[in-house]
Parts: sequence; C-alpha cells; structure tokens
Amino acid sequence: MQRCVGACRAPARLVVLMLVASLALAGCTHGSSSVPLPASTLTTTGPFPTVTGGFGDQPSIAFAKGTVPSAKLQRRVVHLGTGSALAIGDLIAADYVGQIWNGKVFENSYRSGQAATLQVGLGKLLTGLDSGLVGLPVGSRVELTVPPSDGYGSAGNKTEGIAGSDTLVFVLDIAKRYNGKSSADPAGLVTAQPAGLPVVSGPLSAAPLIIFPKHVALPAKRSTFLLARGHGAPLKQGTAVVQYYSVNGHGSFVGSTWLTGTPTSVPVGDAVDATGGVFDGLVGVPIGSRVLIVAPAAAGKTQATDTAVVAVDILDQVTTAKRMADSS
Repeated sequence: MQRCVGACRAPARLVVLMLVASLALAGCTHGSSSVPLPASTLTTTGPFPTVTGGFGDQPSIAFAKGTVPSAKLQRRVVHLGTGSALAIGDLIAADYVGQIWNGKVFENSYRSGQAATLQVGLGKLLTGLDSGLVGLPVGSRVELTVPPSDGYGSAGNKTEGIAGSDTLVFVLDIAKRYNGKSSADPAGLVTAQPAGLPVVSGPLSAAPLIIFPKHVALPAKRSTFLLARGHGAPLKQGTAVVQYYSVNGHGSFVGSTWLTGTPTSVPVGDAVDATGGVFDGLVGVPIGSRVLIVAPAAAGKTQATDTAVVAVDILDQVTTAKRMADSS
C-alpha cells in the first residue's frame, strides 16, 4: 500500500532510535502529491472487476474476459459505511487485498489476522490510494483500480512481480479512523502519580505536558506507570494505536503525535521489535488509559539526552477490520 507495499502493517511502523531521537513513523513515501477524488463522486465509471464477500471478509475479485482497465484512477463503493468521512492526514485501520488486473494477489492483510494502519492523503501511500481513500465514510468497502501512473509508475515493483504496465486493483474495508483530536478516555480513572518522577499534566481529552520537578530520580530500568485507567479491554500482545508526547532525560521536547496531528501505531509485547520493546509495558493496560513510560538510554549512550520519557494515550488495539468495526 505504501511505496514499499508490504510495509504498511503496524508492528514495525514506529522506529525509536535508541530510544529518543525518533519516536516518529518511518514512512515509505511516494514523493508526489495527490488530489483526492471528489467525495461527492464516490463512484466513478469504471470498468471494474466483480468483488464478492461481505465487509470484513476476505473478498474475491473476478475479471470479465477481455475487459480493459481504464487509464485513469477509478473508485467504486461496494458497501457505503455510516461513519465519518476520512480526511487528509487521518490514520486509518483497514483490511485490504491488492491484486494485479487479471493477475496475482500481491498483498492480503486478511490472511494475517491483523488490519493495516495507513496515513491517508499525505503522500505516504501510492498516489491512487491517497486520492481514492480521502472522503470515504468509515465502515465502507471500496474498490480502487489504480493505473501505473497512480501506482508504481513505469518502473513497476519487481519485488512484488508488478510490471510498469500493470493496473492494480485494491479492495479495502475501512474499520476505524484516528486524528489529532483522538485521546485517552475522558472519563478515565486518574491515579496518583509516583513521587520523584516527571509530572504529566493536562486533561485526558487533550494533549498532555511533561513537567520535570526540581529533584527528579528516573528509574534505572524501563518502567511503565499508569496515570489514568481507561474503560476499554486490556491490551494484548500485537499492535496498539496511540498518541504520545516525548521528552528526553533533561526534559527537552523530542516529539509529539499531537503536534503532527496524527496518531501512530506501535508494537506491544515484542521485545525484538524496532523500538526495542519500549511499549511492551502496555500489555494488560486498558484501552483508553494514559501512561508514563521511562526508557533509560542504552549502554554507551548519554543518559540525559538519550533517555526517553513518554506520555502515552492508548487509543485502540489493532485486530481485524471486522472486529474493530464491530467494537465501535
């Protein structure tokens, strides 16, 4: 789905440069701007292959003999959702199939049992996907036929067996959307903050701030502290959608998803992931909670500048589009 197609799924989305300097998505960007198809024209003229199957179920795509794809991006809404419309910059959770016109399936998130998380409208996806997803309501199943000019261009994608002349067909089930206003559970149960640690201030419905007291003693080992308990299900090992605000061991600002306007997805419960297991302490914490993570710098690094102090709002657990839509 992204320029590197198979790298859309969440577990390796967040790269923490041991451990502070990044805390930002490592996106495989397309590099060109895209103009969304008008939301008022949700379905274009086609032609389209036939798509069967219900929302959240793996679709089957059939091509009529002799049908030639359009040289322009085409969009057909197979099932119209009732949720809010996707806006530029939203992070979405969606299951999808990608198939070459009259050819092989090269991507299929349904087989993995975990939806993809994708940021739409900002050039991080193939141009045809960026253009075709913005404006669609959550809960929709959409079919996109993407010509080479809106896909991989004349170079194609040799890794996936996609030639420069191939038109691509994507079918996506859009389960959830998240934006800069997404936050912890506003009705979460606030707990007492541990003494001697940085203080996380601000209402649960908005971005937090991290304030360092005059005398602070950061833990020597990676630690996760519950600040407010949400009312959702406990997080399991896998992938979570979060907002975060991060500073280093000096209290100097490092990064914030609230500042960029888009939440992100992070691996939880996998110590060998790209973050080094920074978010593993979130396993078992209820969705909707706000936590403080202190991740001391690795050996050989400068503790003050390379220690990560992160306030995290847990927004969701990534499962399948069908389960996520049913839990809305």
